[in-house]
Amino acid sequence: TIDFAIGQCTANKGDVILVMPGHVEDLGSAGTIDADVAGITIRGLGNGPDRPRVDFNHATASFDIGANGVTLENLTFQPSVTDVSIGVDIETLITDTTIINCEFLPGEDGAGVDEFVIGIDLKV
Repeated sequence: TIDFAIGQCTANKGDVILVMPGHVEDLGSAGTIDADVAGITIRGLGNGPDRPRVDFNHATASFDIGANGVTLENLTFQPSVTDVSIGVDIETLITDTTIINCEFLPGEDGAGVDEFVIGIDLKV
C-alpha cells in the first residue's frame, strides 16, 4: 500500500514513491494514508484514466499530510460514498506541501451523490 511505502522512507532524504499506472488504493472503514515522513514525493505514473487512484470507501477515510515538504503528483482521488469528509487533509502547522497534477474525480455513482465535503483541507 502507499501507507506501507511511506513507512519505509527516511525523512528529508528525497525518497520517491512511484505508484504504478492503474493502481487503486481502497480506503475502507475509516482507512487513512498518512504521509508523515518529511521531504517525500508520492508520484503516480500513467496518463488519463490509467493514473493511480485513491478510492474513499468510507465517509471518514482520508489522505493525511502530516509532515513538511511532502509532494503529491499525478494522483486521482475518488469518493465512493456520500459525504466523504476530507480528501487530502494537510494537518496543522505543516508547510511546503506541493500538489501537482492531481485530480478529484466525480463520485462513483455518477449522479453526484458520492462527493467530497472538502477536497483539500489546509489548516493554518
